[in-house]
Amino acid sequence: NETFVSVLRDVPRSMGAMMRAYKLQKKAAAVGFDWNDANAAFPKVEEELAEWKEELENGTKDAMEGEAGDLLFAVINVLRLKKTNPELCLNKTCEKFIERLALMEKYAENELAGLTLSELNGLWERAKREKADEIGKNAEKIG
Repeated sequence: NETFVSVLRDVPRSMGAMMRAYKLQKKAAAVGFDWNDANAAFPKVEEELAEWKEELENGTKDAMEGEAGDLLFAVINVLRLKKTNPELCLNKTCEKFIERLALMEKYAENELAGLTLSELNGLWERAKREKADEIGKNAEKIG
């Protein structure tokens, strides 16, 4: 037990939380505390999502934050088991978000601030479709 704790303590607190969770899970897996595969771990994501949702509706901020952390930890675990770096996944999504918002600004001629949420969502869906069409055309060129 003392050895296990010291192994986890080697993962620095100064590391970003996402990568810290990933490293902690890898270290725990090295001593046998792990799921067999991502499919076995995925129900934990669903369980944590339900618990987070409950705290969002009825809980305290502290409890909601705790459940949000549990949900993120569970998602990171599934990604790790799929040999996927969660940091890269989130960075890809950040870049996609930036691209889509830039398209929204282009469509609205840089005037997003005065639009309703419904109008903004319409622009978001338009940007999403345009990027999907672009990806589809590029895939056709490769194939």
